[in-house]
Amino acid sequence: ADRSAERDLLPMARALDIAVTPWSVLGAGVLTGKYNADPQASGRAARWGAAERDLAIAAEVRAVADEIGCSAPQVAIAWVLNQQKPHAAPIIPILGATKPHQLADNLGALDVTLSAEHLARLEAVSAIDLGFPHEFLTSGGVKDLVFGGTYDQIDNHRQIY
Repeated sequence: ADRSAERDLLPMARALDIAVTPWSVLGAGVLTGKYNADPQASGRAARWGAAERDLAIAAEVRAVADEIGCSAPQVAIAWVLNQQKPHAAPIIPILGATKPHQLADNLGALDVTLSAEHLARLEAVSAIDLGFPHEFLTSGGVKDLVFGGTYDQIDNHRQIY
């Protein structure tokens, strides 16, 4: 559930129309929810131990999955796919399934639709501090100064996020 790439890498990829292929979109298995149910479960994340924050994110992923009737991995992957912005290079998650049934389940994410409320809940539980200069440059007052109050009039598919 590490979102640190959103500080620099995703904005750069969007600005340069570069596709993004994130790996470990299930957080080394944490977002499957298995570590919430059994902290001693085996798997990649068991080697390092899942952080409390990651377990909270996994719990919210599981709650959304239960509400819409799909698996937690499907919600996590659909959530990553929903990070795709209009008119931007694609985000293509690398699936780390090790068994055929896991792969089939992961591909089911393509049929999952997350509501705006679900996305907001997932964003809230996993939000990161983008830090300086991102938060400074995207604040309303600074954006108005940089673009002379004309940002909303610019026709540019490389939208600043």
